[in-house]
Amino acid sequence: MRAVLILVAVLIAGCAGEQLAELPPAGVDLSGKWRLNIADSDDPQRLGQALAAGPGNGTNDNGGQRSGRRGRGGGQGGSGQSGATPDSAGLPNAAPLPVSAVSEVLNWPGKDLEIKQLSGVAAFTSDGDNRVYQPGGAAKKRPGHGSKQICGWSGSSLIVMVDPDDDRPKFEEHYQLSSDGQRLVQLVLIKSGRMTGFSMSRVWDRVP
Repeated sequence: MRAVLILVAVLIAGCAGEQLAELPPAGVDLSGKWRLNIADSDDPQRLGQALAAGPGNGTNDNGGQRSGRRGRGGGQGGSGQSGATPDSAGLPNAAPLPVSAVSEVLNWPGKDLEIKQLSGVAAFTSDGDNRVYQPGGAAKKRPGHGSKQICGWSGSSLIVMVDPDDDRPKFEEHYQLSSDGQRLVQLVLIKSGRMTGFSMSRVWDRVP
């Protein structure tokens, strides 16, 4: 668990402001079948409900940030390192977001995930949904979602930047393997609206 938290901290620190590369470093391959580790992951349903309910629901009595992590080290609403909801200070008139506006952001990929990577291109399959992340310079339409996305590699992290054309917020997805290659860590960073600064992490274990 400690190794996962360290990796999440590294992902948060490695912002995507730098130019993304089309290829990862030699030997970096996300390919495999993966199963969500619920105990070591933030709870997207709990976080989504808190965000959709409006300001103040994701903060503690001291105005700090509360985690949506469940399982080891936090229970329901424990004090994990990620999964923090935005501080509502200065946002007294912010309207609640519809659940649909955050659902896709927080719930993709699903419990079972298969990744096939060829060179710098990665194809994700989960819950019958197939998404191909092909690094390139210009923004591309995200098939079936009406969103523009730019993806590429920042070191060993695959980064996907998504700009929806509806009421969903802009966000980034970061994917990186643990040092032993047996875990895949996803970090979601919200980049617009009153959710700016929100982050959530989830962990998948490699399936033999």
